[in-house]
Amino acid sequence: MRNWWILAAAAVVVVGCAGKGVGGGSTGTTSGSNGGGGRDVPTVNLGSQGQVQAVFLSGQRDRAAGSQIAVLNLIEFTDPFGNAVPAIDQQSYPNLRVRLDSFTMNIRTFSAPLFNLPVRVFTEFPFEIFSIEEEQADGTTQQVSARFPAFQVQNPFDINLPVFAGRQSAIQFRLDDATVNYDIGTDQLNFDSDRFVSLNYDPSINKIRAFLSDQFAFDLSAMPEGKRPTMSGGDPADKAFFNGDAIAIGNGFNTDTSFELLDPVRIQNGILREGPILGGTQAPNTYTVLTDRSSIDPTKITAVYGTWRDWTGALSNFKSEVMVAMPSSEETVTPVTEGADEQQVVYFKLNDEQQIVEMYQGILKYLRDETGLITGGTIKMWPIDQVDDADAANQVDGFLQNFTIGTYVEQTSTGPVTRYYVKNGDFILNQGISGFPMATQGSFVVLRR
Repeated sequence: MRNWWILAAAAVVVVGCAGKGVGGGSTGTTSGSNGGGGRDVPTVNLGSQGQVQAVFLSGQRDRAAGSQIAVLNLIEFTDPFGNAVPAIDQQSYPNLRVRLDSFTMNIRTFSAPLFNLPVRVFTEFPFEIFSIEEEQADGTTQQVSARFPAFQVQNPFDINLPVFAGRQSAIQFRLDDATVNYDIGTDQLNFDSDRFVSLNYDPSINKIRAFLSDQFAFDLSAMPEGKRPTMSGGDPADKAFFNGDAIAIGNGFNTDTSFELLDPVRIQNGILREGPILGGTQAPNTYTVLTDRSSIDPTKITAVYGTWRDWTGALSNFKSEVMVAMPSSEETVTPVTEGADEQQVVYFKLNDEQQIVEMYQGILKYLRDETGLITGGTIKMWPIDQVDDADAANQVDGFLQNFTIGTYVEQTSTGPVTRYYVKNGDFILNQGISGFPMATQGSFVVLRR
């Protein structure tokens, strides 16, 4: 999915101090057709930095004596001008020790400065392996590679890693002992680049594609059971999750059926966990998506890991009816995809106790003319209880207008380019609205800084 918005009127843009070739963010907004500034919408509360999860998933079978471990020290991603994240000395991070033959998940998380940009995109991954260790018969490990680093790719791998302000993005890499193996006799690390590309590249864009991995939770427990989605075990979901890239539902915590990822229908079960209290501070809430080890071995292994938070942690000053749209990593993909001008949207009603009692979910699509200017948009939504099976019945349709636009400058190889994005706008629902339980006209806010 996604968006950018082309301005219908001029905006003031200031290029701030940043890394080489990195443009600064805008200092103001402007309205699209028919105005839009000053409307009453919720306040978006997101941080100024983004967060990146570099995730290495390994394994083909179980560990054994002789198993090799790839020790990763330098893990960084660069933008088109060579600016890297993280920008600090990585000696402060513990090494990642990726056991190549067994199924493991290894994560390094770090912050990424955005220089007042709403989103920053990293395009290359200069992969290297610091050293190779080998497991001994007694279970200990011994370093066997003699050179440091043991391996560096000659040309970085192509990635699409967008980092949004106040959000978390994950980029995953499959790495196993068929891709990496070390010959002790020749002190030669053999790296199968073609296999690495096959395991990790998205063929539709010919890059490794990152995704937004933080989910926003919407508590549905105050809604009648018949208006809620159904978990695969038959129980009504008590939470729905949206983040712009994915949708999920949940019920309870700490079991391997408490979280179900939808794409658009149910594809995987997982575990939903509340963060523990550590030193008086709550650690992040997490979800884990599980998958079968192989087509003949149903043992569950981790496929996706991320964090979640309640939607009220990102929005404030809201009223009893709230419509919020969510950007997707799709808006940053090149070449441009069909979903680049689409956003997830949720519309819900709160009772006096601030509990959700009605909810619809769907898609906003922004429309452009032949010159690329944004001329309007459409919206389509369905009752939340239909999200688990992607039922298309009971569709509500409408249109969008009166956008407030934010701007920023991106420095490209051909010079500075002004980018535009929607911050909020108005909607009018005009089809399928008989008996609709909420207002058919109002305003929406986009969940981005």
